Amino acid sequence: LCDMTHAELAGYVSALCIDSPRRADSALESFQRLTKTQQRVVQGALLSLERLVEVQRQLGVDDSFCKCQLELSSCEVVTAWANDCSWNDALAISGAQPGDLVRIL
Repeated sequence: LCDMTHAELAGYVSALCIDSPRRADSALESFQRLTKTQQRVVQGALLSLERLVEVQRQLGVDDSFCKCQLELSSCEVVTAWANDCSWNDALAISGAQPGDLVRIL
C-alpha cells in the first residue's frame, strides 16, 4: 500500500467500499486494467479474503449474512478521476450513465 500513488490508492479503496454496479465487466477484465501495483495489492487482499471466508465457514457463519468481496469494476475510473481526467473521459472509461458515475466517484 505504501508504494501506491494517490490515484492508485483511491482506485483500490473503491474496490473495498463500492457496491456492485448495475453494469460491470468481468472481474478478470477489470483486474487486467489495474496498474501492476494495484494488481499486487488486490492479490494480497484476495488471499486475506479467502482466509477470512474459510475461517467464517469453519465457525459456521452464515454466508448470506456477510458477503465479502472486492468490486474491481470501478477501480479504473476512480484511478483516472484521481489523476485529474475529465468528466467526459470518466464517462467513457466507466461506460456508466452520468448519475451512476456520480455515485461511483
